[in-house]
Amino acid sequence: VKVFDVNGNILFLNKAGRDEHFLKDTDDVTKWNWLGTVKKEYQAEVKKALKSVLTGVSSEIEFEHIPEGSKRKWCHGIVSPVKDKGGRIELVLFYSTDITARKEAEIKAGENEKMFYALLNSVSLCIKWFDNFGNLISINKYGRKEHFLEGKTEEEIKKWNYFSCIEEKYHEEIKNAMKMALEGKESSFEIRHIPGTSIGEWCMSNFEPVIDENGEVIYILFISRDITEDKKNKDEMEMHTKKINDS
Repeated sequence: VKVFDVNGNILFLNKAGRDEHFLKDTDDVTKWNWLGTVKKEYQAEVKKALKSVLTGVSSEIEFEHIPEGSKRKWCHGIVSPVKDKGGRIELVLFYSTDITARKEAEIKAGENEKMFYALLNSVSLCIKWFDNFGNLISINKYGRKEHFLEGKTEEEIKKWNYFSCIEEKYHEEIKNAMKMALEGKESSFEIRHIPGTSIGEWCMSNFEPVIDENGEVIYILFISRDITEDKKNKDEMEMHTKKINDS
């Protein structure tokens, strides 16, 4: 807990705050540069919060400390005005809590998400991924190219009806595969595209559940590999074999 005057000068720091910032009980906090413990890229935001509170409105901020300035890396701050009996702001109360664990988890999750997207976009497969309610989240770079979706925004992709490019007789099989994936089960089968909706006519589609550390399905991957040439070669081989047999 820190208390400032209306000019932004620190007047008080509680015991927990002194311990956090390596200050002794005998240290004069009025001579302490608290702002110097905050990383430079967050200092302007902190100054803004201290200034805006003078309008009488509380605000919240998140900021990072420099290692030598605090035992806590990340803090969440609530800045509130303290008014006298006449309603005039005379002090500013700055209450902060440690959010290091949460922020580091968020950063790690963000890094994992970036890696996830990078991997999906690096493969020559059409990959669509869905949330655990079966709603389309997005489609990777190769898939956008395959289905002529390049240039579409993420919101437009979410509204894209992926069934519109698949022959109707496969729709029920896809719905069943999605249900199985939500139960943690994998499945695969061939699908035929409607002409003009995809570069390839045939694909082998795999439905894969993405399961977190608690065993819960968090995503469904719909992974498709173009097998048009394979199907064509197979058909030609079967026709050739039939001709030989007939002769």
